[in-house]
Amino acid sequence: VQSNGVRLVKLEKSPTRNGAGGLPNIFTDQTAAYQSFRNARPGEAGDRNILREPNYVTFDAGLYKTFKVRENQSVTFRFEVFNVTNTQRLTGIANFALELDPNLKTPPEDFGRFTQIQGAPRVVQFAVRYDF
Repeated sequence: VQSNGVRLVKLEKSPTRNGAGGLPNIFTDQTAAYQSFRNARPGEAGDRNILREPNYVTFDAGLYKTFKVRENQSVTFRFEVFNVTNTQRLTGIANFALELDPNLKTPPEDFGRFTQIQGAPRVVQFAVRYDF
């Protein structure tokens, strides 16, 4: 997540489901988080990449067995699972933009809201292959 704002107070992320409509949000209190930044002034670089997305993890597994049918023919049964643990990390912040003086205003409704997941949900597939 990138922001060219300057931090006014130390801010810790704490993902919760307290956003608009019960949607997951990176901040517990969006107003406090929004008001803890200000835009960089001329000559200031601002802070960048101060909020990191969660780490990415996936575990894939597969089993297969080949049986000889005849001398030059075989059948292979294959079972594969992608993302075995079905671990899904939230990512993709909808809005992290600041107005001119954010410490005097309230944040937009989608400020800090997660919009995507990293990777894909669990996928299970089964295949049969006949070689001749």
